[in-house]
Amino acid sequence: MAKTKLANTKTEIVLDQQLFDQLNAAALEMKISQSGLVSLAVEEFLQRQQTRQLVESLNEAYKDGPDEEERDWLKRSQKAYRKTLEAEEW
Repeated sequence: MAKTKLANTKTEIVLDQQLFDQLNAAALEMKISQSGLVSLAVEEFLQRQQTRQLVESLNEAYKDGPDEEERDWLKRSQKAYRKTLEAEEW
């Protein structure tokens, strides 16, 4: 399989001196460039944002709790599970 090389885009960011110093120290410690560290940090931040949005969407979809069909399925599942437990030897 051939690897696809992604295009790099340059941008300018402004950081306060303390944050810049922390960025520089962390990049040195990790033995990567400052740009590489910023890219990793942005990627992780965006993944967390996507996860948060997904959780919010799921919470919105299920905020009213289970509907009648789901409650019926849950009751049947619990009954079947109890029968399975009763049939097992302890």
